[in-house]
Amino acid sequence: MLTGEFLLARGKCCNNGCVNCPYKENTMIKLKDIITESANAGWGNDPKKPNAIDKVEAKVDKWVNGLKKGWTKNTQYSTKLDRLRRDWEVVIDKHKNEWKPKYNFGDLLA
Repeated sequence: MLTGEFLLARGKCCNNGCVNCPYKENTMIKLKDIITESANAGWGNDPKKPNAIDKVEAKVDKWVNGLKKGWTKNTQYSTKLDRLRRDWEVVIDKHKNEWKPKYNFGDLLA
């Protein structure tokens, strides 16, 4: 690990995301911060997320994993999927003042 003094003496940022980087505005550090934040605030990891949202996400996950033929072109027209989408929208709307998702319903299906 390089020291801050060494990196400062170098005179410019190398954009490798060094922990002791004195040039904190480099793009690599920003990217690492974004990745870390999204990993910590995703499905089930956000302590502020209401339980009702977790329950809908669990239903979606169970449905996707239970597809016998996998994802087919007709899956997007499934009545169950439509019901889950409506459940998601209702619960997100209900809790919109206390929590905003960083992803949408389509991301749950990926």
